[in-house]
Amino acid sequence: MISAALKLSLCSKIRWISRPSRRAILSGIHAYYEPEELIGKTLIVITNLPPRPMMGIESCGMLLSAVNERNGEEELHLLMVDNHIPAGAKLY
Repeated sequence: MISAALKLSLCSKIRWISRPSRRAILSGIHAYYEPEELIGKTLIVITNLPPRPMMGIESCGMLLSAVNERNGEEELHLLMVDNHIPAGAKLY
């Protein structure tokens, strides 16, 4: 049985250009995004944070997002970049 807290979270396996392995990032975006919507997208991720255990899984980063309110409802938008920008590009 999956816990209610885990249903509200989305665990993303992020592919890194500079590393052969993948990194797990837990985030509370499941109310706004389904996993299938993020496949092939290039997201902005903070990776220089220490790993943090969350619900028994080590989360190794943070997805950047913007939040706004529209018609009394909170909206969350992950920050994504154009697909022409390669993964691992530096942001300034």
